[in-house]
Amino acid sequence: PLFCTREHFFSSLKDIFLQNPNVTDFQSVETAAVPLMTFDYNGVNIDFLFAKLSTNRVPPDLNILDDNILRNLDVATEKSLNGPRVTNMLTKLVGDAAYPNFLIVLRCIRLWAKRRGLYGNKLGYFGGVNCNILVALVCLLYPRGSPSYLLTKFFLLYSMWKWPNPVMLNRIQPNPPNEYREVWSKDTRIYDVMPIITPAYPAMNSSFSVSRASLEVIMREVQRGKGILQTITSPGGKNWEKLFEPTDFFVQYSYYLSCNIIGSEEDEAASKSWIGYVQANIRKMASYMQDLPIAPIHLLPMSFTSAKHENSNSYFIGFN
Repeated sequence: PLFCTREHFFSSLKDIFLQNPNVTDFQSVETAAVPLMTFDYNGVNIDFLFAKLSTNRVPPDLNILDDNILRNLDVATEKSLNGPRVTNMLTKLVGDAAYPNFLIVLRCIRLWAKRRGLYGNKLGYFGGVNCNILVALVCLLYPRGSPSYLLTKFFLLYSMWKWPNPVMLNRIQPNPPNEYREVWSKDTRIYDVMPIITPAYPAMNSSFSVSRASLEVIMREVQRGKGILQTITSPGGKNWEKLFEPTDFFVQYSYYLSCNIIGSEEDEAASKSWIGYVQANIRKMASYMQDLPIAPIHLLPMSFTSAKHENSNSYFIGFN
C-alpha cells in the first residue's frame, strides 16, 4: 500500500529475512531496474520484488490484470508488477485444457536450457519468462498437441524463426489517452536481436539482453534439439536423455577467457553485492569481443567457484 516505502522494504523487511535461519544466499539489489531481494528459502530460489500501489489498501481480491492498477505508479513498481501480470496473462491465454501440457513442455525446455548452457537472462540468454512465452506460442498454435508433439514443434518452429521478427502472443496494446508508458515497438527498438514480447500492457521485450553472439549460441542449440527430436520421434526412436545432455562447452573451443569476479574476504555482504553488479554487466564483455576478428564468441551463463576465496567466482568465454 501507499504508506509502505521502498526504504521500509530494504531496511526492516530485509533485516527480518537476514535473521531467518531458513534464508540463505541473500542478496539485496536496490539499484537494479527492478529493485529486489533474491535469496534461497529452504533451498528454493526466490526473487522478492517491491511494488507500491497508489492506494492505502491492497484488497484480497485485487485483479492484477486490470490496467487501472498501473495509474500513478513509478517506473520500478510498474516493472515489478509486469512479472505477475505476464504470468497471469499467460495462464489465461493458454487456457485450462492446454495448461497441463504447457507445464510439462515448459519444464522440459527449462531443463534443456539449463543443461545446454542457455539459461541466464541477465547474461544474454533465456530466463523463465522467455521460456514461458516461447512455449505458450507453440501451445496456442497446436492447442490439442501432446507434450512430445508440442516439444517437437517447439524446436521446429524456432529453428525456422526469422529473427529479429518478434514473438508475440497477442496484439501490442497502445497507450490509452493521456498516458505515456514505454511500450515496445520494432520501429524504436531497432537493436533488439531476439524480441520476445510480454503479453500484458505495457508490452516489453523480455529478452532485450540477448546479443548477436548469444543468439548464435541459442540458434545452434535449437538446431541440435531439432535434429535430436526428429530422431526420437521417428519409428523406433528413443533416447530422450540425449536432448538433456550437459553442454560440451569446455571441449568446443580453442581458447577460453576466464573472467574472475573477486570479492572481499572479510565482507561477505559487500562481496555479494559487488558480484551481483558485475554479473549484470559481464555479458557486455562478450559483446565488445564481437568487434575482434574471432568467432564464435560464447559466454557460458554458469558461474564457478574461484580459486581466490569463497567470496569470488568465475565465468568463462570460449572462442576460436
